[in-house]
Amino acid sequence: MNRKPFLFFLIAIFFTSASQAWAINLELSANPSKTSVYQRILLTLKVSDGKLKSPPDIKGANGFDISNTGTSTSFSFINGVSNSSTTYSYILSTSKAGTYNIQAEGEGDTGKISSNTAEIAVQEVDEQQPSKDRLDKIFIKVERSANKGYIHQQLNYK
Repeated sequence: MNRKPFLFFLIAIFFTSASQAWAINLELSANPSKTSVYQRILLTLKVSDGKLKSPPDIKGANGFDISNTGTSTSFSFINGVSNSSTTYSYILSTSKAGTYNIQAEGEGDTGKISSNTAEIAVQEVDEQQPSKDRLDKIFIKVERSANKGYIHQQLNYK
């Protein structure tokens, strides 16, 4: 029995899976990408196929107030293939109008890694037209389905 093709096949599988494990991917997204001053923007950075040594640096966000809202980690193992990712979430807000190009950088096992660039357009607020997010006067009238209730009773509100 010739073992050379089998040995070559095993070595090829090892190097293919090992090369995929070394390729860390950073994906940056901003929601919404168009907004007005003082509005919040959700910035998410997904790190897949590896780990960063420390939290990523956000570049190009000069003039923004940045708040870290948390980190989530996901791991799946399906049909012998493992996938893992870590998602960093940030809230951005600014008082300056303009177009900003934001990018994230991190340090992985293989060196510095950069994400894609997210473009955020910030406009001044037009005081003549009311904003959809601005709630000046809202009145809510609540009615219960029963005047008295007991423990674990479901009460419906209209």
